[in-house]
Amino acid sequence: MCFDRALKIDPRYTYAFAGKGLALSRKNDNDHAVDCYNRALKIDGNDVGTLAHKGLALTELQQCKNAFVCYDMALEIDPEDACTLINKAQTLLAQHKVEDAKRLLKKVTSVDLCDVSLLEKLIGILERVDLLDDAIKCCDKVLTINKSHTPVIHKKASLLQKLTKNLG
Repeated sequence: MCFDRALKIDPRYTYAFAGKGLALSRKNDNDHAVDCYNRALKIDGNDVGTLAHKGLALTELQQCKNAFVCYDMALEIDPEDACTLINKAQTLLAQHKVEDAKRLLKKVTSVDLCDVSLLEKLIGILERVDLLDDAIKCCDKVLTINKSHTPVIHKKASLLQKLTKNLG
C-alpha cells in the first residue's frame, strides 16, 4: 500500500495513517482502520476528518457510543463539518433514530458544500430518510459544480419521479 511507503519515509505523517484507515474502511477492515485512525490522532488529535472517519468505522463495529465521542470531539473543533455531521447521521440511522438523523441532515443541507463525493453521499442518505426535496437540492449543487455528472442527473430524475409519485 502506498501509505506504508509514505510511513517508512515519515512515520509521523498523519495523513498517511488517516488515508490508510480510510482505505481499510472501504475494504470493511474496520478494526485495522480504527488502529490507523488512532495512530493518526496520536500525532494530531484535532484532525476533524480523521475523527469523523473513525466514528463511522466504530459504527460499523457496532461501537456507536464511541463513535459519538469521536463526532462530538470533531464538532467541538468545527461545528459545521459536513463529513462529521453526515457520518453522525449515519450512526443515528444505524440506531434507528430516524428523526434525530433527519434533524442533523437538515443542518447539513444548510452548509455550503462543494465536495461532490460528500454531496453524493448526502443525496443517498437524504433519499433513504425520504427528504427528497433536500436530496434534489443537493443534486442541483452537484450539477452546478459539474453539469454533466451523469449519475447525479439520473439520480435527480429518479428523485423527481419519486417525489411526484409521493405527491400524487
